[in-house]
Formats: sequence, structure tokens, C-alpha cells
Amino acid sequence: MIEMAGASKNLASPLEEQDKIAILENIDIAAKLHHSQRLILTNHMDCGAYGGSKIFKSKEEEIQFHKKELAKAKKIVQKKFPGLIVKTEFLVISKDKNKIKLYAR
Repeated sequence: MIEMAGASKNLASPLEEQDKIAILENIDIAAKLHHSQRLILTNHMDCGAYGGSKIFKSKEEEIQFHKKELAKAKKIVQKKFPGLIVKTEFLVISKDKNKIKLYAR
């Protein structure tokens, strides 16, 4: 498991090109050393790296934005690692009960 702050932003819309390179290097290491065959890219509601929910007019707008970002990140990974199975998930984390709900794919 590779976890980095900013979710797929570092692939799809990195602040610095080095951010994207670092994630791709980590994926490469995982594939080579651990023979990883599958990758799940996740984004989540109210992601601070993107400015949080407050920058969107609605929940639906936020979901659609993240779906596009995840699709863009997936395309980047698939181009570099064509044999890797890449899936995407958008998460809503309940603040009340600390539950994670898969919201949109």
C-alpha cells in the first residue's frame, strides 16, 4: 500500500512534476519488488489538497471533479504500466462514525 497526501492530485494535477515522478517511482518499486498486479487510486470528499469541499458549488460538482481527476491519474498510470490493473474509487468518510463509503467509481 502506498499512501501519499493529496490522493491522485499528485498524478493528475501535481504542484511540482517531482510529485508525479515520486508516485510513479513508488508504483514501479511495488510492481518490481512485490509483483503488484493491481492498483486502486482513491480520492476522498473534502480533500484539503484540492481546497476542500468549500470550493465546489455542490456535492455533485465535487464528485464529478474527482471522477475526472481519477480518470486522468488512471490514464497516466496505465500509460507507464500497461500491464497493471488500475481501478479508481471516490470515498466519503463519515465524521460521525469514522466509516468509509465508496461513493462513485
